[in-house]
Amino acid sequence: MLVPDAGVIEPSGTRVQHWAWPLPPPLTTTCRWPEQRIETTSTQVQAQYLLGAATRARPR
Repeated sequence: MLVPDAGVIEPSGTRVQHWAWPLPPPLTTTCRWPEQRIETTSTQVQAQYLLGAATRARPR
């Protein structure tokens, strides 16, 4: 399940946060933005990197 969590529009760009559960091995993200001439692109992240980052996360 991938759920939108937060988003911010800033002069330097837009940040969007999502919550994913359970983490699949690996997590594949895909993006396409035709208005900005960005074709479909995908990347994979192994779950252990996300889980390791989560142990170092600090609440805002």
